[in-house]
Amino acid sequence: MPRPFIRMSLGDFEGAVSKYAWGTKKKLVDVHCTDMPDHAHFAKHGGLDCVEAMYRNHTNPDGKNWSDIAQHVTIDPEGYIWSGRSWNRSPASALGYNSPRVFMFEMIGLFDTGKDSFGGAQREVAHAVAAAIIFKFGLTAKDAIRFHREINHEGKTCPGSAVGKEEFIAGVERMLDERYRLKGFGLQPESNPWLDPHDAAPGIPLSDLLPELSTDGDEAGFDDGEHDHDDMVLEDASGEPTS
Repeated sequence: MPRPFIRMSLGDFEGAVSKYAWGTKKKLVDVHCTDMPDHAHFAKHGGLDCVEAMYRNHTNPDGKNWSDIAQHVTIDPEGYIWSGRSWNRSPASALGYNSPRVFMFEMIGLFDTGKDSFGGAQREVAHAVAAAIIFKFGLTAKDAIRFHREINHEGKTCPGSAVGKEEFIAGVERMLDERYRLKGFGLQPESNPWLDPHDAAPGIPLSDLLPELSTDGDEAGFDDGEHDHDDMVLEDASGEPTS
């Protein structure tokens, strides 16, 4: 999608998922962590800077030279969701595994054992984002959720060695039961105490949000390349490395 990137509450995201003009049924939800930016970078620079830095890294002609930021959305440590590339396009998730049937999200942080903590609002919203896509397309968490480390990436830990697949699926299943299966989208914020401060934040009207998630220029086939965090160097707008 074109910049500027938009910060969404979970409620904003749910409304967009419900009303978006999906061109292809999603079959998989690919789960990634950023490694860099990590939680310290987020605390110092904020969410928009993190997403913009990833965009520059992914699209730099001297770097990855992709057509857009790799992911469809990014989840920050405070539980906000940042828009990314158009939702009908293939993500740049993993070489040979990219397809318009894949929805990919990034979680800002390095979640290997002893590094950033994967918990609180970020974990709850990550579970809810996966559950929203799974609910929308009638999938099952067990079959739909795919960790980056599972697909042709020997030695990779993404989304982090401290993030267990079975525990993640259990969290998604809980969100499906508590937030979607019984009542569908559009629940009131007080329905989940973890999400109160984020859903209660000033929302973006869907009439304003949906055009920013436009399908204009979408591509039907495989797109871009492997999303590899190992050589991530984030730069600010002037081209200087950030820290």
